[in-house]
Amino acid sequence: MKFNLTVDKRAEAVIDGRLCVNCGKCGQVCPAEAVDEYRRTVYCMFPDCRDENGADGGAGGAGRGAEDFCTFGDARIRAMESGCTASCPLGIVPQTVAALVQRGDIDGAYSYIAEKNPLLRVCAEICEEVCSGSCMRGRVIDEPLNIRALERYVAGSAGKAKRRYSRRFDEKVAVAGSGPAGLAAASRLAQAGYGVTIFERDSRAGGSLRWAVPDLRADRAQLEEDISELIEAGIEIRYHCNVGGTEAGYPLGEIMREGFSACVIATGASEGLIPAIPGADAGMVFDGATFMHGINGEDGGLVPGDSVIVEGGSELAADICRLLRRMGRNVLCIFAADQSELEMSAESLDAMLEEGVEFRDKTEISRIMAEDGNVKAVEAIRTGYAPDESGRLMLLGIKGSEAVITCDSVVFADDQRCAAGDICGAETYQDGCVKTDADFRTSRPMVFACGDAAGMGRSLPEAMASGIAAADAVGRALHGTYIPGIKGGLFNAPDISAIYSENVQKIHRQTEQVIRAQGAERTGNSFFTEDVLALVREAGIKEQMPAFLPYDDEGRTKQKVAVIGGGLSGITAAIDLAESGYMPTIFEKEPALGGSLRWLASEKRVDKALLDSELEKIERSGISVICNVQAGATPDIKALFAAGYESVLFAIGETRGRKPDLENVGCRGVFEAVSLMGKLVGHEKVCGLGRQVVVTGGDELAFDTARMLKAAGAQVIVLSPCSRGMLKAGAATVAAALDEGIDLVTGTEVIAVKAADGHLTGVVCRVPERKVDIEISCDTLVFGETGVPDTRAIRARNSSLDIDENGYIQVNEKLITSMYGVFASGGLDMSPQDAGHAGAEAVKCFLESREFPNVPGAPDPGAEKAELIGAAVKHEMIEGSRDALKGFVSGSCVLEPYRAAAEASRCLGCGYRVVEPERCMGCGVCVTVCPSGAVTMRSIEPGMIPADELRPENGIPYEEQEDFASPSAPEDPQVQPLHEDAQSTETSREMRTPERCGETSREAAEAEELVPETVGPIPEASGEAGAGEIAEGEEKEADI
Repeated sequence: MKFNLTVDKRAEAVIDGRLCVNCGKCGQVCPAEAVDEYRRTVYCMFPDCRDENGADGGAGGAGRGAEDFCTFGDARIRAMESGCTASCPLGIVPQTVAALVQRGDIDGAYSYIAEKNPLLRVCAEICEEVCSGSCMRGRVIDEPLNIRALERYVAGSAGKAKRRYSRRFDEKVAVAGSGPAGLAAASRLAQAGYGVTIFERDSRAGGSLRWAVPDLRADRAQLEEDISELIEAGIEIRYHCNVGGTEAGYPLGEIMREGFSACVIATGASEGLIPAIPGADAGMVFDGATFMHGINGEDGGLVPGDSVIVEGGSELAADICRLLRRMGRNVLCIFAADQSELEMSAESLDAMLEEGVEFRDKTEISRIMAEDGNVKAVEAIRTGYAPDESGRLMLLGIKGSEAVITCDSVVFADDQRCAAGDICGAETYQDGCVKTDADFRTSRPMVFACGDAAGMGRSLPEAMASGIAAADAVGRALHGTYIPGIKGGLFNAPDISAIYSENVQKIHRQTEQVIRAQGAERTGNSFFTEDVLALVREAGIKEQMPAFLPYDDEGRTKQKVAVIGGGLSGITAAIDLAESGYMPTIFEKEPALGGSLRWLASEKRVDKALLDSELEKIERSGISVICNVQAGATPDIKALFAAGYESVLFAIGETRGRKPDLENVGCRGVFEAVSLMGKLVGHEKVCGLGRQVVVTGGDELAFDTARMLKAAGAQVIVLSPCSRGMLKAGAATVAAALDEGIDLVTGTEVIAVKAADGHLTGVVCRVPERKVDIEISCDTLVFGETGVPDTRAIRARNSSLDIDENGYIQVNEKLITSMYGVFASGGLDMSPQDAGHAGAEAVKCFLESREFPNVPGAPDPGAEKAELIGAAVKHEMIEGSRDALKGFVSGSCVLEPYRAAAEASRCLGCGYRVVEPERCMGCGVCVTVCPSGAVTMRSIEPGMIPADELRPENGIPYEEQEDFASPSAPEDPQVQPLHEDAQSTETSREMRTPERCGETSREAAEAEELVPETVGPIPEASGEAGAGEIAEGEEKEADI
């Protein structure tokens, strides 16, 4: 029917893109379709270019850009077709999870995922990540976001808020089966307010998650925690109830007579099938379901033979193969079709092969040969596609290609049958799946089916999504008409907001291999090898810092000293000077204090959180800290004196790496530790790293670099020119490196670099103690202990300051430089704290006496040190722990916080949402559901910006667009619309009343396939009021 709706609009919604996490809830509840989605174009300007590794950049990479994104127009079309916001069957938006993790709102991310996924923990372990195929970063730039690792981090790190289901309706609903589809349906129904009872034939809930998923893929404790949470929230489970079966049977009719208003069949496909081939009835021939029940389920006790053939290409086949390898069996996996047609993921195939499973594709078993009733061998035949009588291509065996393979057990893993039809007496298909209509109804009244029981459970998320959709269908059947969710429009974002792959920071994807290596390290070494607290206490940072005032006791201004360098040396000098009555200012060119401890140290070496909390005390004590300024260059030394500083102290560390003067050091695969470590700590992509790594040096940086490369899966050797007792690295660092499988060779130095075709092939090392040269093959070489101060800009701005060719400021034994009042403590052969104290003492002596002798011929602190001899170069070969090498791995590991933040930062945020002011009713419902406070209501007053001027076509819709804009784009362009205005201007449209929004929006959002939802801020603009603006008291006609 039609009615006239008078909108007394006094406010309208606006979205702050800086706060928006792109959850899309505002669009789901909006009764007026006022929220539209805009997608930014992701474009590769040079699609024919590969990364320096010569690869496509991973799953889809830059190489795919050449194929799918030939022109900007093609990329715009692809942006409308792709997007992660609609890729998850459960409606979880990876962009939202990444945004919440990046800003540190882990509890918010957990609540968001848990609202849509009742089995959050176990799904984060084994989800197939179907959304990764829609990730625009993976399609154009390098590799997709590892959303599964982020969800695992959220599940393991958030404070667990318990579910609470409140009963709102009198009706009760029965759910047959407690697998993923059944648990999801039960959770959804209980969330809606129905009484729910699950009938499970086994003694524990979980279904296929319990018997078909081995421990090597998922931790059983995670499954138990998910199920316990659902039960505690208010779901009843009755065990040992075989619904409709003859054994311990529980007829469906009896269930309905107990007062249940509806029943959801979610019994899965738990019956395996063995193909009808000769010899299939022999002993030790199993179907996949029976085998896993006998090995992994409640039945238990099944003992396979020593040599097993597994036929199949599913995830179940991969799990069976890996499980058998852990039992010490020899395993051959065969697959009838081509390897490209495997259902198992590439990750599962790689894991299977790494663990010693032999794999053959285009092969199937044609006959089983038995002896004494048990399998002795199988006859396998090669397969290929050929047309049948009707001309259709069929997979057929190739005559003459038969071969006999000996074995004592056979498992057919792929074929399964559903027995749901026998349970509910409904019509079924030939494979046993129940026939259902679009609303999941079976041929029996008020009986619904979902998951594998209805042929809808190819993956875990799809099975749960079908359970949720079936639960919504039950709700519609019990409570009449259902009002579907309303979608806004879908448009291309303005060209100015396009994302160019060349401008995107290359950050390493946190792959499962890296995460596992990190987990293994954390298990064995849960401590930090550098004692940050001891270092900062030695630098003068106390537990309770005194307050340093700019005036002395008599009210006079203290003398100002400029300390250039915010590392431990500069911090020590500044605190020493402040305690002596001076007013130091620390100048640091980086964004924060900490020096090499912050920018050149891994999280395994330094507790960054503790370091931050300690360094914050410096500025709070009254010592001035100026960051992002390279004092000495800009401003130069003369400018510092002109600003009132009476002395300048350089405390600059060796922050610029260099390679030794050897032939072939410029070839691919050769690095210096300073620059490489800076990239590794910053999670930047480093091209040219191989798997056989040699690191030279014996300080903390060299060992830290070696440990990070080891964590990435490389085999690492550290070559030190000195003996183990002379290493500069601490004993804890060396021990941790050895425990992690890093080999250490002492008394050895690299004298030559070998290369072929521009690529590193090995190094020649000299062993002075034995007077021999040895050759080590490697594809990556990292030179440590080769850093020098980065004083190039300082030299250019201060011609009077004597700086040698290596970057060291020349000083005498009193740290006096060639410029009056300027001192330098860097490059001294002492600890940073001792160097800081020495520099502070030199400055204090000068300020007290004003004596500054200019001593020519000052010693070079960077001069070559005396040659080591004797015991100082004792040659040893110390082998790292072999326990750290590759073996059988089980379950998954959780990202460390800094790795999770780095992975989340890889998300491009390529979609966003905008409120159309002329369609907004001002009801404010969107404000109540926004989890991040991004949506606010703005009062409508005379003189405001007209509504039609706020459209994203008329301005820049995303405040951060300059980060991704084309390099040639103007700073403040006038953006023209990219498309015809497809937004509806009709006065008649379907509406939902605000009273019904909160009641139905969630069911509506999950029942239908939503448009991906992303949000951007309202652009600033100005102009006259548009014709589409709804004025106060204006009437609009609408349908309902």
